[in-house]
Amino acid sequence: MDTSNITDLMPSSPVSSEPPAGLLTVPLEIRLQIYSYLLEVPEFSPYTLPSKKAPVAGSLLRANRQINWEATPFLYAHNTFVAHPSLLATFPRLRPNLRPVSDPYAISLIHRFHLTVHLDSDLPYDAKALTESFTGAEELTLHLVQFGFCGVGYANLRQFEGIRGVKRVVIEGSTTGFEDYIEWLRKTMMSEPDAPIEEFKHEHVTIVDRLARGYMA
Repeated sequence: MDTSNITDLMPSSPVSSEPPAGLLTVPLEIRLQIYSYLLEVPEFSPYTLPSKKAPVAGSLLRANRQINWEATPFLYAHNTFVAHPSLLATFPRLRPNLRPVSDPYAISLIHRFHLTVHLDSDLPYDAKALTESFTGAEELTLHLVQFGFCGVGYANLRQFEGIRGVKRVVIEGSTTGFEDYIEWLRKTMMSEPDAPIEEFKHEHVTIVDRLARGYMA
């Protein structure tokens, strides 16, 4: 199926409110397993080539009201969504080649995000937007990229220091040379909003130092 023709992944009004045959006659426990199989996908990876086929059976949500109510959390609350490159938690996508989610209710259910962070260019958002978007998230994966190996430091990541209460944080990609800061930032974002945070001691580190630290770690 060509994903360009897929409508927004959103729990829009189902086509019928009448209880259908089939699926609703199956025991609830089995229905939940079916929803999981049809609507949950592996965690997003930037190294995976996009597929021309729809990753989920989103049309299931349009079957009827009860199935919509039962199945919607499997699509939005259980999957990791790609954060918008500038609007962050607004208009996230299940995959980069799919249309963004625009329904407010659906967006409110999304709590697992993947964000690509460019270390060597100006970020199109600020610390306040990051804090508002991701504080309290279930999961946040930051994929760090830069054009040159060890070309820059972690200055852009300091915009993330205000995020709190994330249950699981993964920071991957171009982290060579500032692993200590990465670990501090990860723990900071996973701490409770009112928890005391020990300040990280920033220091000037040369490329040689970064390489040495990266390969000796």
